[in-house]
Amino acid sequence: MMRNLDRRIFSLILLSILVNLAKSIFNYNNGDIYDGNWSNNNAEGKGKYFWKNGDSYDGDWKNDKRHGKGVFSWKDGDKYDGEWKNGVKDGSCVYFDKKNNKS
Repeated sequence: MMRNLDRRIFSLILLSILVNLAKSIFNYNNGDIYDGNWSNNNAEGKGKYFWKNGDSYDGDWKNDKRHGKGVFSWKDGDKYDGEWKNGVKDGSCVYFDKKNNKS
């Protein structure tokens, strides 16, 4: 059972996390859209980015860059499902063409 002090500390930590990691939708002036978590005005955690040209990314973000596991989809249907580091494809991945064939 938590003591009162432990509960207060836990509540403050939880509140701090919620304040610093908020989920929202942002519409950019160029027509792009980001739907996901934010921290300190940066995409952080899980999120989806939709480019005006029809491309999209669904996955992990860190400091406003694709970072971790994610799927980049081109408007023609091709997909990259794999790892990202500082906004660049990095590590293991699988490519799928628009007919969902792996390569």
